[in-house]
Amino acid sequence: ERKTFEDHFYMIPFLEYKPEFIWEKWSNVSVLIKDTLSEDITYLVKVGKGFTDLHKFPSDKEYQYAITKSDKLDSIRLFGKVHLLNKVKHLKFALYKDLNVQKFPNYVVDVDLKKRFSFNYLKSDIYVGILFDDLNNNHKPDIDKESIGFLQDSIRLNKSTQLDVTL
Repeated sequence: ERKTFEDHFYMIPFLEYKPEFIWEKWSNVSVLIKDTLSEDITYLVKVGKGFTDLHKFPSDKEYQYAITKSDKLDSIRLFGKVHLLNKVKHLKFALYKDLNVQKFPNYVVDVDLKKRFSFNYLKSDIYVGILFDDLNNNHKPDIDKESIGFLQDSIRLNKSTQLDVTL
């Protein structure tokens, strides 16, 4: 279904401008990206779980595709488990290169029902990690309205890494 597909479509790192969707018949869509993509970044194109098909059945999976303008995709993976002291409904894990929670994070993933997370196609860098209860599903922490937890130490990534977090 067009509306739910468009509502659940996003790219990471986040784009400044919303993409334009060009539909052909009911099932084929082209996505026009209005931003200039950087040469040295791997972008993830995601369609989040919950979008519905033509028969109004919601998807229980998130789909993701990696794209880049360079010859090589970034390949670092960060994965692990979150151990929570309090219950949270819509837990997300965000990575920032420069901590400014007013902006969208550089990367963000959902934490699944088993409290696992997995970032893929990351660039080697140092990140600040934030976990938050994304009540309005806008992919960034809202300090005044949502529970937020900051990781005590920065995350230095130069190879794929497993990380267990307790909040």
